[in-house]
Amino acid sequence: MKSNKLPIETKKLINQAELARRLGTSRAYICMVLSGKRKSPKMQEAILEILRNSINGHTRKCA
Repeated sequence: MKSNKLPIETKKLINQAELARRLGTSRAYICMVLSGKRKSPKMQEAILEILRNSINGHTRKCA
């Protein structure tokens, strides 16, 4: 069975409160989406986009 949980390896780059602020929602809702308790493909994609941008920005700074 496929898991709907999002990867949280980038936790040190951006926290749930910052994700919530950027997406205009609550930290509790972000937590539910990340844990798979809430199914929201649109929110999952928005979170992934922010995480990708955070990773790309962090990688550029380290290079």
